[in-house]
Amino acid sequence: MLQGSKNEPFYRHIRNMMTKAGVPIESSKGEAHIGQHEINLKYGDALTSADRHILLKHGMKEMAIQQDYALTFMAKPHHDWTGSSGHIHLSLTDESGNTNYFYDEHETNGMSETMQHFF
Repeated sequence: MLQGSKNEPFYRHIRNMMTKAGVPIESSKGEAHIGQHEINLKYGDALTSADRHILLKHGMKEMAIQQDYALTFMAKPHHDWTGSSGHIHLSLTDESGNTNYFYDEHETNGMSETMQHFF
């Protein structure tokens, strides 16, 4: 439980600076191993999300350099460890955001045909 708070001043700096840069942080938390941390960005359309992703990674590296830290986004530092991979949560709606194309109440587990073929 203490691992996540060990570097909290640096993580707080990242959250605050990213928010000021227009990259809204939805949540962040420590992960399984020393130095692993998860940062979740607020959702947006594809182009906005891609821009936020680049700004986050570049900004974090710059902030780390300024504090004499080394920061990487490697997927898994050791084969015995829990992974640190990046992943994306996706939703597919119409332009108004009212129709969820991944949901169909008549299908198994509510998964629409679109969702079933999306994997």
